[in-house]
Amino acid sequence: GYSPRTLSPIVAAKLIASQRGVERALTEYRAMRETQPVRFFGPGDLNGWGYMLLEQRRADDAIRVFTDNVGYYADNAYAYDALGEAQLAAGQRDAAVGNYRRSLELDPENTNATEVLARIEAEAP
Repeated sequence: GYSPRTLSPIVAAKLIASQRGVERALTEYRAMRETQPVRFFGPGDLNGWGYMLLEQRRADDAIRVFTDNVGYYADNAYAYDALGEAQLAAGQRDAAVGNYRRSLELDPENTNATEVLARIEAEAP
């Protein structure tokens, strides 16, 4: 009477990443998006994974994850905000500024983007 549970795509991707790396996991995640119902996916999935990578000081991997998320959810302000944060962590200031600005275009109420941009402008030479 045992019926196996199906892993959510993001959990499967994280497991793949732990064994095969982020690039392979993102490739598999893309394939899952093509074969599984849309209800199994949301912008918070990759954002959460990307922030986990940032906490592990893996900014380049986080950028890969957040970049895919922006590709899937081009109208999501927080996807751009997260990508900007990872780019700042990686020292990619100009790219980060562009993504924070895009986030503000999509959501002018995004106080994080407003505060980060103000801080970056104050630090500029």
